[in-house]
Amino acid sequence: MKITLLLILVLLPLLNLAQGKFDSEAPFHRLNSIEIPKEKKKKYKTRKLRKINKGPGNKITLKTAFRMDAFFLNTRNSYDLEIAGDRVFYEGNQVGNYSFSRETGKFQNVAHLQQGENVYWNSNEMPSEYKYESSLNHHTVFGGSIEWRFLRKDRMGPPSGFFINTGVLLINKPVSGLNIQENEILLPIGLGFIIPGDERLRVEITTNAVVGNNGSAGIKFDFSFVYQDLIKFGPGFIYTQNTEMEGSKASGLGLHFGVLMPKLQNTRRTFR
Repeated sequence: MKITLLLILVLLPLLNLAQGKFDSEAPFHRLNSIEIPKEKKKKYKTRKLRKINKGPGNKITLKTAFRMDAFFLNTRNSYDLEIAGDRVFYEGNQVGNYSFSRETGKFQNVAHLQQGENVYWNSNEMPSEYKYESSLNHHTVFGGSIEWRFLRKDRMGPPSGFFINTGVLLINKPVSGLNIQENEILLPIGLGFIIPGDERLRVEITTNAVVGNNGSAGIKFDFSFVYQDLIKFGPGFIYTQNTEMEGSKASGLGLHFGVLMPKLQNTRRTFR
């Protein structure tokens, strides 16, 4: 009995020592053999994050529109006439006759032009040329244009954006005094802006630069109403001046009517 008690008293400290050694050394051994996985963070580029965050309502879409234009122009033109003897010429063609009288040292000149039109002026010497300015004429001008529309659809309202306008206007200008018909092609090209408004009716403004094949240059403005994103209509104004002939001008008001076509394509896509 004494021997057994003695053995127990001896072995208990040894067991505690062994247990303490196991508890203290084992965790360090395990940490050396266990790998802790690192958390992988998915990186996105700024451009990709923008694509992810943009909803379908922020896409830019391309549409087209076709328009018919009509302008009511007031034109006044200048022409250089040549006087040879008793005849009047324009670009080598006879367009009338010339006569004069002399009073108080000055010449009283008269040019008898086509369709009964007469021109009177005074000069100190007998003239060999004369700058003829036609009377104010009224013309109706027709044409059309195509709009390339870049739209950004808003989920909460109508679209916004801009468009590029390209068109053509055909001008036929009869000059009664010279019995000629002048034709010119005007090419307006400009930029328009879509003003956000009501979903059923909104406003658009277009500014165009105008160039002509006979030397004319000018500007054109359009003010448009768009109804239910289907049709557009409104007034316009145009002014041109010929850079090759001094005094040749044209200006007037007009109307336009157009149809907006369905979406042509998306300029960008969204990936999720």
